[in-house]
Amino acid sequence: LTATVTDARGVTQEAHATIRVRGPNVAPSVQLTAPAPGTTVPAGNPIDLAATATDDFDGDVSAHLVWTSDLAGTLAMSPNTTVTLHEGTHHLTVAVTDSDGAPASAATTVIVAPTPPVVTILAPDVGALVFANLGTTLTASATDVTDGDLSTHLLWTSDLDGPIGTGASLFTSALRVGTHQVTAEVADAGGLTASVTRTVAVLPPNTYPEIGIDAPSDGAAMFAGTPVVLAAHAFDHEEGFLTADIRWNSNLDGLLGTGGMLTVATLSPGAHTITASATDAPGAASSAAISLVVSPRTITLLPVADTYVDAATAS
Repeated sequence: LTATVTDARGVTQEAHATIRVRGPNVAPSVQLTAPAPGTTVPAGNPIDLAATATDDFDGDVSAHLVWTSDLAGTLAMSPNTTVTLHEGTHHLTVAVTDSDGAPASAATTVIVAPTPPVVTILAPDVGALVFANLGTTLTASATDVTDGDLSTHLLWTSDLDGPIGTGASLFTSALRVGTHQVTAEVADAGGLTASVTRTVAVLPPNTYPEIGIDAPSDGAAMFAGTPVVLAAHAFDHEEGFLTADIRWNSNLDGLLGTGGMLTVATLSPGAHTITASATDAPGAASSAAISLVVSPRTITLLPVADTYVDAATAS
């Protein structure tokens, strides 16, 4: 288009403008390439979304695509993305609007299938032995891709004793002697359940170790710096001899050492209570003690005047 003007002196000026005349506006074309209609994925798995969009006037408008779900709302504002959707049938729509305001969209359906929780028993360890009188701690975790952490909802049972308790961790000493199949089970909000079973062998009540001090004798006395031999024996009915693991302590000097026989020359002067102790694998401890008097090797005598001289008396 050209606009022309001429003044009174005959001077002419022109201005030009280019206008593109096209037919009626056509809405963009949207091509949805993923996911395919009716795609089914387990809950918790990622889903790839992909689409392109072109317009007869604006060209490639893929960057303006918007993804939405009728269950989850807006998902992304990009042509390609990856999302994780909660359980249910999602009607997905990808839409775009051109510069003239003409909208276009494409749709597909994705089914996110429910998945059961995952239960993991953390304690006791596989193959662990439990003594009836000491009890054991049961610990497990339970997670669900939709409901999250379900550990507090765990239900513990024994095939021998029935219900044990609930929760992520609990202590029990009520299991009878025998081989138990202990099960941790949980259900999610949708009613799907999961469980894990562990074999727990419960032994008769654990007995305490037997320990005795062989030397020195109770009430013995010695001088400081003199080596003294500490000797003891320890036996456990489940584990056998524990002599090598005996711990020796003094109420004055603390830990002296370990073993069935120990030579000590550093006891401080004073009245000692020497204790030998032994602990078995489940933690049952026994001890024996003797008294030992350690005297200082040097005796210091304070001077005492027992002769007096009268200075007034002549010698």
